[in-house]
Amino acid sequence: MAFKDYFVNDFETSDQANNKDLLTHYYRNTYERVKSEILNYCKLKDYIVESVNDDVKEIFVRKGRHDLIITITPISIMEIAVDVKATTYYLIG
Repeated sequence: MAFKDYFVNDFETSDQANNKDLLTHYYRNTYERVKSEILNYCKLKDYIVESVNDDVKEIFVRKGRHDLIITITPISIMEIAVDVKATTYYLIG
């Protein structure tokens, strides 16, 4: 991790990420099942689910000093891509 990374407040996964920890994750399952598992995980970890939008396939959750936008993209009937955009609200962390 570079020094400047300590001052970045936005992180996002993608297929083109330079950091291997920020690559898109793919799952062999249906959209509904992946969405259900994400919502269960958020509940387990005490995230507040602010919005679930099935039209654009995004889930917006909040906890403490950060927000997450989780995008669920169906690639085929049984393949789903999941990307996360995290925004933090503090200087170093």
